[in-house]
Amino acid sequence: MSISKKYLNIKELWVRRPVRVLNEETINQIAAGEVIENPASCVKELVENSIDAGAKEITIETKAGGKAFIRVVDDGIGMRRDDLFLAIERHATSKITSVEDLFSLDTLGFRGEAIASIASVSKLTITTRPIEGGAGSKLYAEGGKIIKIEESTRSQGTTVEISSLFFNVPVRKKFLKSVAQESTSIHKVLVWLALSHPFLVFRWIHDGREEFLTPGSDEGISEGHLETLLGQGVAESFVPFSFQESTFKVEGFLGKPSAHRPNRLGQYLFINGRPIYSPFISRVIAEGYGTALPMGRHPQFVLQVDMPGNWVDVNIHPQKREVRFVDQSKLRDLLLRCLEKRTEEKVSIPTHFSSMHVLPLAKEIKIPPTVEMETKNLPLVSQIKVNVVALVGHFLFVQKGDELYLINGKEGVAKLQEERMRKLYAENEIPPSQSLLLPHTLECPPHLYKILVEELPLLKKLGIGMRALSGSTFLIDALPPPISLDRVEDFLFGLAEEMRMAKIKQKDLVSLLIKKVSSSFSKTSLNAEVGSYLATSLLKCDNPLYTLGGVKIMRKITEKELEKWIGG
Repeated sequence: MSISKKYLNIKELWVRRPVRVLNEETINQIAAGEVIENPASCVKELVENSIDAGAKEITIETKAGGKAFIRVVDDGIGMRRDDLFLAIERHATSKITSVEDLFSLDTLGFRGEAIASIASVSKLTITTRPIEGGAGSKLYAEGGKIIKIEESTRSQGTTVEISSLFFNVPVRKKFLKSVAQESTSIHKVLVWLALSHPFLVFRWIHDGREEFLTPGSDEGISEGHLETLLGQGVAESFVPFSFQESTFKVEGFLGKPSAHRPNRLGQYLFINGRPIYSPFISRVIAEGYGTALPMGRHPQFVLQVDMPGNWVDVNIHPQKREVRFVDQSKLRDLLLRCLEKRTEEKVSIPTHFSSMHVLPLAKEIKIPPTVEMETKNLPLVSQIKVNVVALVGHFLFVQKGDELYLINGKEGVAKLQEERMRKLYAENEIPPSQSLLLPHTLECPPHLYKILVEELPLLKKLGIGMRALSGSTFLIDALPPPISLDRVEDFLFGLAEEMRMAKIKQKDLVSLLIKKVSSSFSKTSLNAEVGSYLATSLLKCDNPLYTLGGVKIMRKITEKELEKWIGG
């Protein structure tokens, strides 16, 4: 179709489709998309409502990763029958009365959209009884419409049940992740909520099995919370910490410098009881660790920060995940001052950090002896000898006749390994792996444990020998050569987190795993012998110029370019 015809069709379409006001059902479903993304976001909204209702104990039940069923039971103040009618109306809330309340918000929610949004995309039942007594009430709703309300018996509090989530929004339902990934997302949400409200008792039951029961401590976050929610191994890497200056207070746990991570997954920050993602505070805390942290690594922490409500604006994100601070400079100074107490709290710097080997800034250019290689039927070097003439870091200079090629050895090694592993996988063969002299025990964060358990057979096919033990622990007895014990935690946790964050089909998962394992080979040290093998093998590939992901590996350098570089 020509551009002109396409334009005319669009113009005709525009004429036939006048602007219309959307009906209430469509508006509610669009609004639901801003608040309700998946079962985990339903759980988050319902539990936050229970917390704001003054609950002391909250029980969460889920089935099939929340896709089949969600129930949240609390012992909060409950609702009267009249309030129940308004509960599924948009912008109906008990948490604010005027615009001034937005600037000193103490509750977790305020917009009155959570229940309405959930109701519009599910089959919903609410059973409640108010604290002042009297009869209880039960509401049935489907697709945002009330089916009926009847009297019911229950103790003080509220129970919300959700089934058939996204039954009327098939596009949204289609993009839900696997049961393991959705249950992992729910676990992560509940960990954040339980850590931010340690005074409450949280109980999570998934598919009929109790996943955790928090202690509910009057003294705030305890080691018991860390062990229950994060695992014993993780809990042992934290030390308690507290600081207060006027109305600014910080308490919780700081990770030892030796327990650093390659990302911020081990950071739990709560401001005035609200789980918050703040790159600004993460950077300031890392700055407070000083030279105790290796370059590019991140500290772990579980910190509750209390500050005046007018210091922070929580209204910049639909789900209130991010905040804006009124005076970042003042907050930075306070945080750095409190982190100076780190040494008093025995967050000591391990001795091996003080003796770290610092690499020189300038890398030596290694010129190995000329290595001659025979190649056959190659697109670039047909029947011509190839010489590896120099190594600069992970780059190789390869001579072919009168031509010079520059090869990215890091990407080249990964490409060769990826092609090799894909071939082995296609032929149902397990790649070579190295058995460990002593099996290694790995404590895994519970929210990542289920994902890795589900993929154990596939991991084994890629040379990673591991089996699940009790709790959230794995026993590892074999690894592919490039993955060493000191890197296996980062590798597996990073892999599981990447799988959790994206909906991955089986074939895509295989590609992701192969790519992850193969990329580990990119850290292989290059020398004359390895460089020779790499250059020969690459030039035998069908497409030696690029990786399977499209990254350029090889480039021809002309005499003219060399003259230009030198300035001739």
